[in-house]
Amino acid sequence: MPKSIISLSLGHSPDPDDIFLTYPILSGLVRLEDVDVQFFEVCLDIEILNKLVLAGRLDVSAASVPAFLKASRRYYLIRYGASVGYRYGPKIICRGDIFSSRAGEVVVAVPGLNTTARVLAEVFLRRVGLSKYLLVDVPHDKVTYLVKSGVTDCGVVIHEEQLVVENIFSGEFSVYDLGEWWYRETKLPIPLGVNIVSRRIGEDLARKISSLYIRSIRYSLENFDSILNISLKYSRVKNENLVRKFIQMYVKPDPIGEEELKAIRRLYELSSSEKVLSLEEEPELVLV
Repeated sequence: MPKSIISLSLGHSPDPDDIFLTYPILSGLVRLEDVDVQFFEVCLDIEILNKLVLAGRLDVSAASVPAFLKASRRYYLIRYGASVGYRYGPKIICRGDIFSSRAGEVVVAVPGLNTTARVLAEVFLRRVGLSKYLLVDVPHDKVTYLVKSGVTDCGVVIHEEQLVVENIFSGEFSVYDLGEWWYRETKLPIPLGVNIVSRRIGEDLARKISSLYIRSIRYSLENFDSILNISLKYSRVKNENLVRKFIQMYVKPDPIGEEELKAIRRLYELSSSEKVLSLEEEPELVLV
């Protein structure tokens, strides 16, 4: 009797690290042996994925940590493929010194209200004493343009652009590394993104999908150059060395461990205490 086919959605962003991570799964280069799962691809900006996760509409997906925290009663946390910064992460670019005394509101472009970058930026701004600011939710690829053109005072840069921001902005602009700041505050890595799987498919299948993620990561690392070339097609930064560096920074075979879980909990504690992240109930972190 043939095995029944299970169809599941798999959400990822069109960014090179996510492509590098998921390509072997979506192209069938790695498969589950004892269950026939067919994934249909949902390739969207991370903030759109966050919104779909909050609505419970994706079976498997990448998600920003704040979105996962809000949806943690619906989703398991896949232990592989998390985006974790070790003294590096999103960067805030500002025109001039926004922390000097000034009248009026500071307008900050953020790449999605549910992103870790937005939460970190707000905690940072409050910790340095900036109380008057307005967040503007914009596509992440428009942040640098809005700051450089003077439409916004500041912007939070994510993805591979964080590696080139100092080359783009100099002189009258200031750049603040949130990864370095987070480490000084907490002595922990910065938990940016995770992969999650819906609890409605059951823990047994969820664990099998988790095992598929580590096999996918290993496949890509073992065939680095060929998967890198595929990832490069999606990158807005067309410098192979920079994209290689970016992937090496964020795609690792190491599972989420106690330090990373502690970092996720610390992000929740700090963002809650600063009232920049509101949850109806305590998050429930269950690894598969």
